[in-house]
Amino acid sequence: MKENLSNITVEVAEKYSTEVSEEDLANAWVDEYGVKYSADKKRLLWAPEDIKEYSVLKGTRVICDEAFRDCCGMTSLCISEGVTSIGYRAFGDCIGLTSIHIPEGVTSIGDYAFFHCKGLTSVHIPEGVTSIGEVAFYACIGLTSVHIPEGITNIGDCAFYHCRGLTSVHIPESVTSIGNKAFCDCGSLTSVHIPEGVTSIGMGAFYLCRGLTFVHIPKGVTSIGYRAFYCCTSLTSFHIPEGVTSIGDEAFRGCKGLTSLIIPEGVVSIGDYAFCGCSGLTSLHIPESVTRIGFEAFDGCRSLTTIIIPKGSREKFKWMLRGHKNKLVEE
Repeated sequence: MKENLSNITVEVAEKYSTEVSEEDLANAWVDEYGVKYSADKKRLLWAPEDIKEYSVLKGTRVICDEAFRDCCGMTSLCISEGVTSIGYRAFGDCIGLTSIHIPEGVTSIGDYAFFHCKGLTSVHIPEGVTSIGEVAFYACIGLTSVHIPEGITNIGDCAFYHCRGLTSVHIPESVTSIGNKAFCDCGSLTSVHIPEGVTSIGMGAFYLCRGLTFVHIPKGVTSIGYRAFYCCTSLTSFHIPEGVTSIGDEAFRGCKGLTSLIIPEGVVSIGDYAFCGCSGLTSLHIPESVTRIGFEAFDGCRSLTTIIIPKGSREKFKWMLRGHKNKLVEE
């Protein structure tokens, strides 16, 4: 849309709602497949559940909330150039959909957008997308890899939860936060590189990623959330960077493959059950900065023989590590 102001042409971005009203549906334009569009054909409102293949009308700007929800038999869809937004649960439960190309120009992928699209094996997220909504790809169990482009700053809560086939993921440098349970139960994921701009790793972010063997945590991270790496049983080593001040409750609980761990100076709090059940852990280094070690933080660490603490700190730590006080060694 253009406006002329003092002989200067200004481009004004048009905004279209993804919400669908009864009035929208009553005044809809309907194509030969029974798909309903807004009267100006800028918004795709609704599609019948028995649709099999479809190409979105050229000129469409928005795929509205729940537009293709429960179109279980749909196997292929072409989204036209010009679409800028994919609404809430737009493709929820489209279990027959195997691949989808999201065109350049899309800037947002709504919450639950591809919820339970279990047949989806690949997805292209274009440059320009700035947000991936909560639960956006939840239970896309056939998805094996995903490339997240530069420009995205936040990966929403549960965005890739239960994507059990996901083996690799690229997290770009632009990302600053990884939401709660963002990659929870991605059991085939083997390695993750978290970029330098990330400052927090959400609650349960990599919970039950049993295949995870390597994780890079950058220096900017200040907190590792509740159950962030719970039951990552293949994780054998983990570098906690300087800058981390707190390790959440049950953060590494059940990581039985961990064999040694250095907790850096600056960490103040180690949460309840933080390393409970890390049965392979043989040695541990705890710095002077720690003022709280939570309830049974190292319970079930059966192989733990040595806990290295700063010189002169035995009295301080023997109370916090009552069950392991005979293993304390001053450096």
